[in-house]
Amino acid sequence: MAAARIEHSTEIAAPIELVWKLTENVESWPEFVPTMHRVKRLDSGPLTLKSAATISQPRQPETTWIVTALDAPTMFAWESKRMGLRLRASHELETVGYATRNTLAVELSGWAAGLMTKLVGGKIAEAIAAENRGFKARAEELARGVAGSEERSAEG
Repeated sequence: MAAARIEHSTEIAAPIELVWKLTENVESWPEFVPTMHRVKRLDSGPLTLKSAATISQPRQPETTWIVTALDAPTMFAWESKRMGLRLRASHELETVGYATRNTLAVELSGWAAGLMTKLVGGKIAEAIAAENRGFKARAEELARGVAGSEERSAEG
């Protein structure tokens, strides 16, 4: 049973609470993550263990992901299974000074993992880097807006 982990980390100039709000609001991801066409929650409320969502991404079949690990506001992971392949995607957040380190990872396991990693591992790496750029841009935009409104109210 071959396994592979592909990850990308970036530092975001925003507090962890703000980055977590973006992370757990999975249905908003298509607004700022270019690799997501549609995310539809199959339940409501905050993410919990066993929360599920159906995700539509370019050149991939629509897939249901189920939350299998959760430690708000620092981590959640969800899994999806396809014939011969188990995918586990994780979102790990860590405070670094005022900033937040956002680590996105995809783990592939199962009998098809080795072949799939060779075939599409580079594309997965590109996709999670693009996702992280989207999270960074949106979180920093929101953080500037929050800081700007606090500065204006302090001046007023």
